Amino acid sequence: MLEAAVWVCGILNPRYIALGGPALRRECIGPVNDGLSALLPGPMCPELLYSADIWGDYQIGMAWLTAEKIFHMVQIIKK
Repeated sequence: MLEAAVWVCGILNPRYIALGGPALRRECIGPVNDGLSALLPGPMCPELLYSADIWGDYQIGMAWLTAEKIFHMVQIIKK
């Protein structure tokens, strides 16, 4: 069975992409970013973010989005 070495957790907006996975190390982000910036013009090139615990980040993000929808009339301030 072929297992993906790198996971894309999510595109947060066109500016940021979070990456993680068992074969991805923090020091890999620089070379990946260099290759991406060679393909895309500066303003279109997203910033790549590394996450060791990509699923924890995903769950926190989903909880935050859910809370925003539930409490849309209440201002939530993240510390």
